[in-house]
Amino acid sequence: MTTTKTALSTYFIPQDLFKVCLVDGATFDSITSNIKDSKERYYLSKFDKHLQNLGLTMQDYCEKYLNFKWPICPKTNQRTGFAPKGYGLKISTRRNSRIEDHDGTMFLHKTKKIKNPNAPKRQFSDEHRTKIALSRKNHPLKARHSQKHTEETKLKMAESTAKGWAAGRFNRRPSTEIKVEDFLKTLSLTSKFTPQFRIDYFTVDFACPEFKIAIECQGTFFHIDPRVYPNGPICAVQRRNFGRDIAKRKWCVDRMGWVIIELWETEINDCQFKEILLCKLRELNLLNESVSVLPLTLP
Repeated sequence: MTTTKTALSTYFIPQDLFKVCLVDGATFDSITSNIKDSKERYYLSKFDKHLQNLGLTMQDYCEKYLNFKWPICPKTNQRTGFAPKGYGLKISTRRNSRIEDHDGTMFLHKTKKIKNPNAPKRQFSDEHRTKIALSRKNHPLKARHSQKHTEETKLKMAESTAKGWAAGRFNRRPSTEIKVEDFLKTLSLTSKFTPQFRIDYFTVDFACPEFKIAIECQGTFFHIDPRVYPNGPICAVQRRNFGRDIAKRKWCVDRMGWVIIELWETEINDCQFKEILLCKLRELNLLNESVSVLPLTLP
């Protein structure tokens, strides 16, 4: 048989040689129709599974029926791995020692490391531990796992993040914010709202700095709508956002004296937020009553 060697020093066997299985005479169409696994991307993957059903490995088939001398890994003294491709069977010149005999995987990132429970644990002397601690302490970058951030550092990081949102560097605006912004443009207000406004260490979706009034567009999942999640957060992402929202309200409302209007995702998508927002703005004297308000167009 004829094999080709690529520039990467790996051999491959053309796919045409696998059109018919020389064991049972199965054709390309029959193998493809019998093995309908969505995970098998290439035909040769299905051919390999067909051989496994016959009790053969791809290496045995190529050596016995295609007269191909399979290469041996110089490190493990075992037959090297392979990878099915669209153009043929790609054969590696190496084989990872952790790959079992029946597994033809040739790439390390596709294998799982098998841990030996009886392997002795790594032991460090007290002198070595002292050196490691001293090295971390004197390191100019201060490794993240060596010590916790101080409160001053946390405030600086929060302020930097808020500046990034206010400057538009993150550029992630959900559709709910766009709907609220479009509706605000149709209203006659005594003072305009500024999108993505920074209040010290936090950023609000819309803000009227003159009267210290902010509008927040809260997502159902990420900001834990109490009507959907009456028992509070259910995962780590929700718990993190829940704590951040509490910190934002304590700082902006309790300490800085802002008023925050919360509009939930469900209300925004159903256009019910328009009536809610109009009532809130009228209570806060932000609507210009001398100009007639556009009628609401609820779906």
